[in-house]
Amino acid sequence: IKELDCFSAYKPDSIRQWYLALCDCVSLLQLNRYRNVWDAIFGRFRWDFPRPTLEAYCKFCTLLISAHPAAIKPVLQSCTAHFIQRSDLDKAPSNQDISSDVRYGTIHQLLQQIHSSRPTMSGLLMNCLINVFPDILKQNSNIIGGY
Repeated sequence: IKELDCFSAYKPDSIRQWYLALCDCVSLLQLNRYRNVWDAIFGRFRWDFPRPTLEAYCKFCTLLISAHPAAIKPVLQSCTAHFIQRSDLDKAPSNQDISSDVRYGTIHQLLQQIHSSRPTMSGLLMNCLINVFPDILKQNSNIIGGY
């Protein structure tokens, strides 16, 4: 679990290797067990890693959803929760300068992949976004009010 905690230390190569290894045994994983492992995977992943690490995580998430369709909710929650920047005090400093285009582009690609295999994910995604941005549907919201 400590190895999958991306906030305690910035170690993109190690994280990439872990997710590639998990890809090989995704069908053996059980969603209803090992709560602390799932918390590390979905709650403590950071999107400011280099592209190869992000791609390994996205591959794992895609394979996980294929093997365990119920995993779609925590994957979507992981994606949407990280649209909000966490305080730098919450996580170990990054030693690389990763552009936000890479981070958001990778999240967008993952969402597109999920949508192509699960077209009904849009409603669940909207619920996740509303949980992260509860004021999004209010008339005076910058997002809704701006259109």
